[in-house]
Amino acid sequence: MHVWDHREAVSWSLVAAGVAGYALLFAGAYFGWGGMRGVFASYGVGMLAGTVVLAIIASGVTWEKRANPTLHLVGDAAQSHWERTIGPGGETGTALHFQMQATNISRGPIRVSLACLLRPRVGNPEVDVKTRDPLTNQFGDAPPMEPDETRDIRFTFNVDGPIGRPGKAISAVVAVSDHLGRAHKFKFKRIQPSGERPSRAG
Repeated sequence: MHVWDHREAVSWSLVAAGVAGYALLFAGAYFGWGGMRGVFASYGVGMLAGTVVLAIIASGVTWEKRANPTLHLVGDAAQSHWERTIGPGGETGTALHFQMQATNISRGPIRVSLACLLRPRVGNPEVDVKTRDPLTNQFGDAPPMEPDETRDIRFTFNVDGPIGRPGKAISAVVAVSDHLGRAHKFKFKRIQPSGERPSRAG
């Protein structure tokens, strides 16, 4: 795990540490704890300035991650579908299967890691994404995609309770994230049902 890949979380963690440290110094000086007034007089302004600088850097990192997409997504409606499921205890659920094409539009290798279901609203579940390996043609934990490379990806959400009406198409919005944590939204306008007979889950 490289720190650079998680620079947004690291940056905001440093900001939080700076805020906590300044608050502790301020509280100590305000209530007269020990020699905290002298410490605050010596280091308070510097710590506040440093925290502000860190917040500016963290904001820049966050903006950079949001402003520069790494993936171009195309939904494969023909290979995407939904179906009713029945759990071991007889409870009804819904499985939503998605397949897409993902193209690396960044300047470096990208690994597609997670998918999140944004709509229908069922708590925003996250699942791992399986990528087609160009050598084996199998879906799984494939090597990273090089710039301008396109791969098929697929993922499935198993959610509790019935979603959609039997025999009717539904719409869905998913967010696919790369290994850097950059999320890319995509809307499937129509996901067709796979059949009327519920499949067994679990």
